[in-house]
Amino acid sequence: MPKIVHVVSHLYKSFGFEWLYDYLAPEFKPGFVLLNSKDSEFERWLKERGAFVRRISYHDKKDLPRVTARLWSMFMRRRPRTVHAHFWDAGLAAFTAARAAAVPQRIYTRHYGSNHHVYHPKMVRVDRFLNSVATDVLAISKAVEKVLIENDGAKASKITVVPHGFDFERIARSTQDFASKYNPAGKSPVIGVVSRYTHYKGLQNILPAVAVLRNDYPDLLLILANASGDYAPEVKKLLQNHLPPESYVEIPFESDVFSLYRLFDVYVHVPIDPYLEAFGQTYVEAPAAGVPCVFTLSGIALEFVRHLHNAYVVDFNDPKGIAEGVRFFLQNPDEKKRIVANALQDVKNRFDIRVVVKEYEKLYARAN
Repeated sequence: MPKIVHVVSHLYKSFGFEWLYDYLAPEFKPGFVLLNSKDSEFERWLKERGAFVRRISYHDKKDLPRVTARLWSMFMRRRPRTVHAHFWDAGLAAFTAARAAAVPQRIYTRHYGSNHHVYHPKMVRVDRFLNSVATDVLAISKAVEKVLIENDGAKASKITVVPHGFDFERIARSTQDFASKYNPAGKSPVIGVVSRYTHYKGLQNILPAVAVLRNDYPDLLLILANASGDYAPEVKKLLQNHLPPESYVEIPFESDVFSLYRLFDVYVHVPIDPYLEAFGQTYVEAPAAGVPCVFTLSGIALEFVRHLHNAYVVDFNDPKGIAEGVRFFLQNPDEKKRIVANALQDVKNRFDIRVVVKEYEKLYARAN
């Protein structure tokens, strides 16, 4: 086992972790313990790289005592210097085990914003526990930092803000032609959404906007990717109420999401609150793929997205504004070209993986 070990729950595929592993210097290459219910594409990817990877069978929180005992035994035998946990259930198991095994550095990456405060208030106690037992808390945006300090009472001295990093060269190489797969009839324009079916993502505002747009663009196609989640029953009702079946496509999962973005004429991502989105990787992915974007300002967007500079920005819970933003790009090709170019340059300047990994290496070096 390497001296740095990531413990991650319910992770089956992640470009972000792959890029992080590839670009970290050899002395900081981590091992991975995956708390998953089955084999995964990410696990196979790690094995192909010759990385240290172990899977502990994990389904839900009732498995946490058993998982914690397995992790404690592993840490006692192998003595890692750093345990880096992702997501609350992995954090509970990993940090309980790591403290008992006297692991000196315990890093917790906070991957969500104010969700527990809004939707699951009993879970706030878990968040505060994780913040207290971690030696370092990694916030993936300033929005998360604000929630940690002002809502959770976390110590500012523990927090380091490090955004997700992106391999823009790899993104540029994703050029599959998905038209025949997802738009065989050649409908136009194509409006794209890559978002889990969760209330705070704002699908309840997108679907009425698309219904209005169909009055001007009767051949419009809406593509909904990552089409599953706890809000699915409500989304299904909204689709039935607003759109005919031939006007939309639902995609539960597509691994080559960067090629999928290139199928869109306009991309829409409109969370309903500034702090419910912790980061929002799609705020970077869609501009990196060269798609004009209609956004609300949430998560990482608060730090770099500007109206009519690199996106069309709309207010929260504003279906009319969403429709106007889509129309703006469809009717103003020169402005679209300018905004798309600005957006691509802005995300490259801020989120290059080679810059971001240096911050991880500084954090890991503290335990030397």
